[in-house]
Amino acid sequence: MADVLNEFHSVHVDPEFLLSELPLLQPRYYSISSSQKVTPDEVQLTMDLVSYHIHDGMGPKRFGICSSFINSFPNVDIPCYLRSAPAFRLPDNKKVPIIMIGAGSGIAPFRGFWLQRQADLQNGEESGKMFLFFGCRNSQTDSIYGTDLADMARKGVLHELFYAYSQEKGHKKQYVQDQVFKQRSLLYWLIVNEKAHIYVCGHSLMADGVKKSFGKVFENAGKMNETEAQELLTQVINDGRYHEDVFGLLHR
Repeated sequence: MADVLNEFHSVHVDPEFLLSELPLLQPRYYSISSSQKVTPDEVQLTMDLVSYHIHDGMGPKRFGICSSFINSFPNVDIPCYLRSAPAFRLPDNKKVPIIMIGAGSGIAPFRGFWLQRQADLQNGEESGKMFLFFGCRNSQTDSIYGTDLADMARKGVLHELFYAYSQEKGHKKQYVQDQVFKQRSLLYWLIVNEKAHIYVCGHSLMADGVKKSFGKVFENAGKMNETEAQELLTQVINDGRYHEDVFGLLHR
């Protein structure tokens, strides 16, 4: 609001009116990225430090309100609370395969998932296969938890890991929904024959793209028409096997 008023000097707004009409700062929600089985006394978070320049990158630099505040290591108590997400948790049947799809800080809840499954395996419990599709700009600066992921793959906690880089030097731009379609035969088999659960976390635009990509996966790998593919996707959703943890504008 201050930037708009500074740009348009002809606009005069009474300060008292402005303060009375501006909405209160809303809480910021973050997915828990830890396992209670591993760290019972801690709740760990994964944050993306938001910063950008206004005016198409030519103006002053602005910072995310919550992420920059946390990044300053404030020596004050920070009010917080837990919000239940009963629709976004591991299946009760630990043998069921899970397909995790996220971009950027959308990897947060999946860290909790693979830590949980690692603890299960260490306790001698059976655990289903885990497949992770992770998207970021490039492997040098945005591939968070890269070392952990390699370790999880080496230990057999993660069965397969698929990266999608949108700004990798020397490589064609790729998003997670592109990787989903590329692995269509594998995903179709897991969903139809092994009743795998699908988890999508990240921005709503990415989530929309992933959902549309699954429709194409069913059409292509299942040799279905568009109507049949959408009916199968709807059935997977109704069966409680398609889970979303999405931020940004609501999507259809």
